[in-house]
Amino acid sequence: MKTNAKILITSLFAVIMLAMMPSKAQAQTKTFDEKFLPKSYVSDAKKPVLVMLTATWCPPCKTMKNQVMKNEEVKKVMEKMNVVFLDVDTEEGKKLAPGFTEAGFENGIPFFCILDTEGKPVKSMIGSTSEGNFLKFLSAAFE
Repeated sequence: MKTNAKILITSLFAVIMLAMMPSKAQAQTKTFDEKFLPKSYVSDAKKPVLVMLTATWCPPCKTMKNQVMKNEEVKKVMEKMNVVFLDVDTEEGKKLAPGFTEAGFENGIPFFCILDTEGKPVKSMIGSTSEGNFLKFLSAAFE
């Protein structure tokens, strides 16, 4: 009888311990680090984020927006991302842009930064480029 009681107590203890452990889904829950960008700017937490620091007067910014980013292949990749445009001349841009210094921002625009789903920088780039080079840059979001 004592052996059965020990087995029962051990089994109950194991069940209680398992119930207290976080499930795999809970253990994998990631929170968005708002060091670079507030979470409110992210519409889909499952997608990486492409941030573009820009200005209305910036010719290279216009080239990127009106040509490179309108390329069909580029658009397909960007559809898999949250895309955030921050104008550095607005209050919002003035407030958030300096936060990207750690990711490589040195006041040169256009500045692009890819953030992973946890809000951490993956890769950054300054200036305009070709569609092919921009696609290579964007691919870092999915590596």
